[in-house]
Amino acid sequence: MLPIILIIVTIKGNYMNKKILIGSFVVVVVLSLVSLYILYPTKKIATDLNIQGIDYQSRVTLEHGYTKDKNFVYRYDVKFVSAEPATFVVLDYTYTKDKNSVYFLGNKIIGADSATIEPLINGYAKDKNNVYFEGRKIDNADSKTFVMMENQDYAKDKNAVYNLGDKIEGANPSTFEVSIY
Repeated sequence: MLPIILIIVTIKGNYMNKKILIGSFVVVVVLSLVSLYILYPTKKIATDLNIQGIDYQSRVTLEHGYTKDKNFVYRYDVKFVSAEPATFVVLDYTYTKDKNSVYFLGNKIIGADSATIEPLINGYAKDKNNVYFEGRKIDNADSKTFVMMENQDYAKDKNAVYNLGDKIEGANPSTFEVSIY
């Protein structure tokens, strides 16, 4: 904030020459970039400098706070015990997978198919057999016909309509509409 005030004073007061004005501008840009880095790290930056036991030679920083080395996968500074680092990939902010398993915020989803998992939106995902909301299987949902509706909290398949993963009793998927204000 101080460099911005300095430039405003410089421009309004005409106290300094052009070289100092340019120098002040460079200082503002550098300080702004440093501030953005500290306050709003990009999705490629993780807290891997604080992870105990990480192998820094093989460390790879992934998106959304994930990091892996040749031995383990981490989310921020928490180690995934069962994740396989060589095949681990981040699918979106909440869903990840390796060659054997699918995870929701680091928790293994029992029965999810790693080869066919597809994150949707608002916590939904599906694979060739099942549909999930926030990592929990939606009972009797049909993954082949499951689609998101215009209001992204709602979804449907050939049998039912769902709101945030819960079946809406009595709702007909062929006639159900969501009003958007």
